Amino acid sequence: MASSIDRSNVARILRMALVLSVLAYPLVASVVIGPPKWRAPWIPSAQDKATLLVVLSIVAFGNAGAGWFVGGLREPPRFLAATMNPAEFGFRRFIIGLALIESAAVFGLVLSLITRDSRYAIVFAAPAVILMLQVPGVRRPGSDDRRG
Repeated sequence: MASSIDRSNVARILRMALVLSVLAYPLVASVVIGPPKWRAPWIPSAQDKATLLVVLSIVAFGNAGAGWFVGGLREPPRFLAATMNPAEFGFRRFIIGLALIESAAVFGLVLSLITRDSRYAIVFAAPAVILMLQVPGVRRPGSDDRRG
């Protein structure tokens, strides 16, 4: 029965579930820490927290970029092409791409909880949601539609 499941519908549900979870991160940060105060300074005054901001920003940007790249692949790389069914690859690359993009929002939540500033959860979650909505979906079997 598992083979009869339409993976494009599962992918659609999975995308919305992950988007909703990412949208919950700023809400969690605001409830735990308090509402954001949109004023300067944006960089924490403590040196260790400022370093953490820079490092997590770079890692989050890298993960989101990797998720965007992996999520946009149409064919398996050469080293996987002989061992993987293209339909399986489409679903797997979709899940891996969304997970990498979601990790950027998780870093924002972690940064917010450490610095006690809920702005970071919002600032990291907004581009993550936009990227998640832009990752091409899973094509239906027999579909020649290039959009996914």
